[in-house]
Amino acid sequence: MRAGVIAKIYGSLNGLTTTQFDDDENSVLEVRRFAGTASGNRVVVGAAARERQRTDTGYSIRGTEIEEVSDEGTVTEFTEFLAVPDEFVMVGSGDGTFAFDLIGEVGGADIERTSIDLDSYFGSVESADAWKVGFSEHEGQTDNGVLYGADILGDDEFGEVVDRASLNQLGVTYETQSDETVKLNITESGYVNVYSPDFDSLEFADFVTSSVAPFVELG
Repeated sequence: MRAGVIAKIYGSLNGLTTTQFDDDENSVLEVRRFAGTASGNRVVVGAAARERQRTDTGYSIRGTEIEEVSDEGTVTEFTEFLAVPDEFVMVGSGDGTFAFDLIGEVGGADIERTSIDLDSYFGSVESADAWKVGFSEHEGQTDNGVLYGADILGDDEFGEVVDRASLNQLGVTYETQSDETVKLNITESGYVNVYSPDFDSLEFADFVTSSVAPFVELG
């Protein structure tokens, strides 16, 4: 897992075991792995699924007439998750945020959605090159937009535009002290996607704990 939507977690998740949990016979939480990372973080890796009823509306031809018809069925939603107790929990995408409530209920923890302070995050990364910048609330004729390029925030023209707006997404590349190239996309709404290095789940957990979690904000 190298991408997901982050939330803040308050609790040790001691209620989680390797057993599958069934909630009202339509939600299942499966813990697949407990592990420790190289940085000493305790990590829980698993998956969640739930079934819900959905009604699809379509049309059918009956003789010479067009008739609206409804079809009811069951849809199964699925997501992987990664959690560092008392730090954060991540689900695979925005569609997987249903798992936050289930993880909190079963694990005996409070989980709250967060945003990410992108200005503070970018300021913390030395020699970062912003190759994508999304902005909103710009004072002028251009209210919002997404820019692509190299060193966008240092651009003589567009850098000033972004300075007068609110950042809502960033694509950045930078070199770590160990000479690794990090390339990622991060959004104000809490989505993080690391393209490189090729982290495994435990390495990704350490990375998020040290590089992203300090900049999450409730709300």
